[in-house]
Amino acid sequence: MRVVPFLPCHTEYAAKAEELLFPDPWSRDGIENELEKASSVSLAVIDDEGHFAGYLFASDEDCVYIEKIGVLPEYRRKGCGTALIDALCSRCPQDAVLDVRVSNTSAIAFYERLGFERLALRKRFYSSPAEDGYTYIRRKDQNG
Repeated sequence: MRVVPFLPCHTEYAAKAEELLFPDPWSRDGIENELEKASSVSLAVIDDEGHFAGYLFASDEDCVYIEKIGVLPEYRRKGCGTALIDALCSRCPQDAVLDVRVSNTSAIAFYERLGFERLALRKRFYSSPAEDGYTYIRRKDQNG
């Protein structure tokens, strides 16, 4: 498996993954808009046979804000998510911040295992369905 820059040819795969993985998926247009942002850091993980396995979208400004990370179900628990986070943090050594639904206990455990610390509870942060979110940070002294 290898982490590569997210390319336009990955957009269709990510759009399909969004539909599969998230209750409020980004559209193909939303993904394309993300790629056009000057602050965008977008990565894909490709398996050893060249198949798309997952992706990460972040904004690199004062801190790195992880906007979306998705790993296809058949690639979970195989290091893809860790590889994406590690690659991002090595490219962008400042603090990394993200939000996660309070009900997403597997993602919370994953982020905490990677050294993210809970900063805050954000009431009604998510819609579709409405839900609170936690904000997490991984301090730059833990990165790459």
